[in-house]
Amino acid sequence: MTFFVTTNFAVWAFGGMYANDLAGLLHCYVAALPFLRNGVMGDLCWTAVLFGGWWLIARAAGARAPSNRAWTTA
Repeated sequence: MTFFVTTNFAVWAFGGMYANDLAGLLHCYVAALPFLRNGVMGDLCWTAVLFGGWWLIARAAGARAPSNRAWTTA
């Protein structure tokens, strides 16, 4: 969401495509709404792949906790 807000504000402020007033800023954000949906869907898919892959690897490894033996002095 932060990416959406900041990049669209930059397009409005520096792009010259929209009027330099509140109506132009709102028009910029409204015109970008279809891209927000795609961005959110991409983020959700990437998150599922990332954490789902981590879960599968942890499950395949038997979900063993890391050993603290390397940190102990015997």
